[in-house]
Amino acid sequence: MQYLQQIQHNEVHEHRLSENIQRLKTTLEELTVQKKGIKMQLDMDVEGRDRWLQSKAEVERRKETLQKTADALRQSLRDTEEHNRKMQDESKTGADEFRQLGDKVYALMDQLRQNQMELRKQEHAGKDKQKNN
Repeated sequence: MQYLQQIQHNEVHEHRLSENIQRLKTTLEELTVQKKGIKMQLDMDVEGRDRWLQSKAEVERRKETLQKTADALRQSLRDTEEHNRKMQDESKTGADEFRQLGDKVYALMDQLRQNQMELRKQEHAGKDKQKNN
């Protein structure tokens, strides 16, 4: 009888242990699924980080290129402004010289008119003297 009780006791204990094993297997499967999910999320995070780093590097390259372009354009603008200033100075100088030349031409024209008037007076005076003689 004692053996039967021991056997029953062992069977009950075995049944409890089987249930515990089954619960542990279920827990293990759940943890395995969670582990896979976390691993997938981690892989996606790593891929996202890698893409972000690549994107950041590309943005930095573009920024450097744009900065170089901006610097080149600024230098070109400064050169163009300097060239424009020189052209304006030359234009002012040319305009002044043109005005001076115009003033000289008008002065010479006035002088020519005066000389022509003087010549006519002298011609009339000469004709008057010839008539009087």
